[in-house]
Amino acid sequence: MTIAEGIPSHFYRQGWLFALLATVIYSTNAPVARGAILAGMDPNTLVFGRFVLGNLLFALTLGLTTMGQPRGTQRPFDRRAVAIGLGTGVINGLMLLAGAWGLTALSASIATLLSIALTPLFIMGLLRLRGERIHSWDLLRLVIGLTGLYFLLGFDGTANRWGILMTAVSAFLYALHMVLVQWFLRPYNTWTVTATLIFGASLPAGLLWWRMGASLYVPGAVGWLALLLQGIAATYIARILIYEAVNRIGSAQIALLTPLEAALTVLWSVLWLAEVITPRQSGGIALILVSTALAARLPRASWHRIRKLATWPGRT
Repeated sequence: MTIAEGIPSHFYRQGWLFALLATVIYSTNAPVARGAILAGMDPNTLVFGRFVLGNLLFALTLGLTTMGQPRGTQRPFDRRAVAIGLGTGVINGLMLLAGAWGLTALSASIATLLSIALTPLFIMGLLRLRGERIHSWDLLRLVIGLTGLYFLLGFDGTANRWGILMTAVSAFLYALHMVLVQWFLRPYNTWTVTATLIFGASLPAGLLWWRMGASLYVPGAVGWLALLLQGIAATYIARILIYEAVNRIGSAQIALLTPLEAALTVLWSVLWLAEVITPRQSGGIALILVSTALAARLPRASWHRIRKLATWPGRT
């Protein structure tokens, strides 16, 4: 039985609308951050600022509503969950800091596609360490994605190694935080877990921001727009949309929108930042998108893993 069966058609359409809106919002993350950094904004200020806004909004939501209370079979948020949530949040914060510093040296489109190509590699490696089976279809997707990565970056000495390193570290930390949530935090209320993750993520972001001079400089409208879009739209609104979409159409369907998010990121980067994509890089982009789109034909066991991961959107 598919998730669309047995529910009103308008409910299903709303789910796809919410998922598409969230995808569009998430696709602006890298181009908006890159634009603010190019305008002179400290990456640490940008990351810490978005978490300040995110923490405020989630605190108001949990304080004024019942969204954070356990429902059904959800477990009360105990000390173990707090400790794991904060630790995983710290990893998430380090991930975003590494990603922001990667954007100081790489274009938004290249950084995003590099992350998309590397993340499945790291997730499969971590799942394998846990004893989960890796299917041949997963390996095929990985080979196609890494081939696309080779064409995208070239590895001929022209790509910025610092940017590649920071983006690779960010992709690994993203994969690590995703599997930690899957393994240890699934029995708890999603809103409480998300709020805890965001608070934990703000700790390394705030510490690094303070240690690096606690810059408060915001480069005019570009900087404030970046803070508002990432702090309110991406960290808060997009999460609400994703949760509502999951309830309506299922997280496996949402996972299919990853190629759209990547394509939109490239589009915004070209339109807003005047980034130039060479023919060789275009071929690499196509292979990476094909690798991601092949998820639609994964075996059922692999879809089960994707559903478990995608139920907890890790992009904050």
